[in-house]
Amino acid sequence: MGALIISQGRLLDTKAPAIAQGVNLAGSAGQWAGPSLKTHFPKMFEKYRSAAKSGALRGGGVFVWSQSTPMIYNIAVHARPNTPVHLDWFENGLDFTLWDAVKRGHRQVALPMLNQEVVGIPFGDVEPILAGMAAGGACDIILRVRR
Repeated sequence: MGALIISQGRLLDTKAPAIAQGVNLAGSAGQWAGPSLKTHFPKMFEKYRSAAKSGALRGGGVFVWSQSTPMIYNIAVHARPNTPVHLDWFENGLDFTLWDAVKRGHRQVALPMLNQEVVGIPFGDVEPILAGMAAGGACDIILRVRR
């Protein structure tokens, strides 16, 4: 049984073996973790961008980057930057992310929480989903709140 854990600090400073972020289908870095991950993992960003622009990445799908530590799950949550997040896309993508992380032997996945939002969704709306997914699985979900 997993848990929902809230901790302070930058997403990239987590001790979790995997991180997840919301991305768009346009292939551009969003306002959340995107710019930082683009800088730290330029090869991952280019592969994600290619998958998004080619149509290989679809809403609710996940572009997995396992060539880094931590590994990175890019969950397609909205069509373009500054457009509404699809909650069902987030749920589907996070469900796959947690399943895949456990399959790879990971027991924690960290996500960014900025301005009381997780991938652009107000925390109050997404907290029951995150808590339920964590409690029903074998993987902790860690929300990293930037100081």
